[in-house]
Amino acid sequence: MIKNFDLLVAIADANLVNVFLGYGNETFVQMNSFVAGILSFAIVSVDFNHDNHSDVAVANYAGQAVTVHMGIGNGTFLNRRTYISSSSPAALATDDFNHDQHIDWIATYCENNSISVLLFAVGDFNRDNHLDIIFSLFELDCFNIMFGDGSDAMLESRLFDINQQPCGIALYDLNDDNRLDFVRAHNFMDASVHLNTCL
Repeated sequence: MIKNFDLLVAIADANLVNVFLGYGNETFVQMNSFVAGILSFAIVSVDFNHDNHSDVAVANYAGQAVTVHMGIGNGTFLNRRTYISSSSPAALATDDFNHDQHIDWIATYCENNSISVLLFAVGDFNRDNHLDIIFSLFELDCFNIMFGDGSDAMLESRLFDINQQPCGIALYDLNDDNRLDFVRAHNFMDASVHLNTCL
């Protein structure tokens, strides 16, 4: 059975998320929209409640909240559940961080007069079967890896100075050594490859 992927687009200035259904031939048609929150900034889609339907979590930057919308399997979503934050969420990621068979989500936040975390990714860098988090510290021109312990805590962190402002990140085992590497993009219109040789 061929699975056609669909598309979600956050419309920040309209506080909406647009749903586009895919035909499997690189074309999409807009099906509907739903209200997410104030200044919808980032989206992740995953099955939160184990019903085999894709749900959506949305970071609402100006609303200082993350909203979760449960899907019913036909491209529509139920009324949102709102999780209030003390700061403005800028990015989201999901995975089972504490090994309880339930999908969790994490968010990074931006505030005035603080270091902004604008992008991050999740993977097992030190091969201990616990998820770690790598994120950019934009103003400091560096990346930081925080190592997870399988609960909701992070044991330690390691800072990598790159002397350039990072604006994108992707994770993959690039040299087939069973270690997770990463590629970063930055503001000078190129990218750099970082091979994991010591974690």
